[in-house]
Order: sequence, then C-alpha cells, then structure tokens
Amino acid sequence: MAIAHETCIDILFPNQALVNDGVKAGMTVTIIGIAILVISTVGAILWVKRSESSMQRQAKILLFALYFWVLVFAQLILVALSYSVLTN
Repeated sequence: MAIAHETCIDILFPNQALVNDGVKAGMTVTIIGIAILVISTVGAILWVKRSESSMQRQAKILLFALYFWVLVFAQLILVALSYSVLTN
C-alpha cells in the first residue's frame, strides 16, 4: 500500500491540477512572475543608467519606477497574448 506524500501546497490547494512532469500549475505562474520581475528590474536599472548622468537622484528614482512598470505591463501583455494564442 503506497503512502501519499503531501506537501504544503497540496494541503493549502488540494484541487490544484498537475501540469507536465508533475509540476504544479501554480509553480509555472510563479516562475513566470519572478522572471517578469527580474527582467523588469534589470531593464529599468539599465535604462536609468543609460539616461543622462547629470540628472538628480530623485529624478533617477522616479524614472526607475516609471521604466519598471512600463516593462512589467509590456511583458504582461506579451504573456497574455502568447497564452491566448497557445490555448486556442
């Protein structure tokens, strides 16, 4: 008789479906979210460093926030479009 091995995710979300190779569906979404955040952070930092160096620190911080959110929303749109194309 096999004993079921339950993890924290199984206990908290018992109805979560498995995707390919036993990977939970929520974990795929989490990995995509983390990738979007990392890419947006690195992109915003590079975008701010590429801009004029004579700008004040406050302006660079505000531009970082603006560039970060522009990159996040652009990536979310691309992910949503690719998801809709792949699922249809």
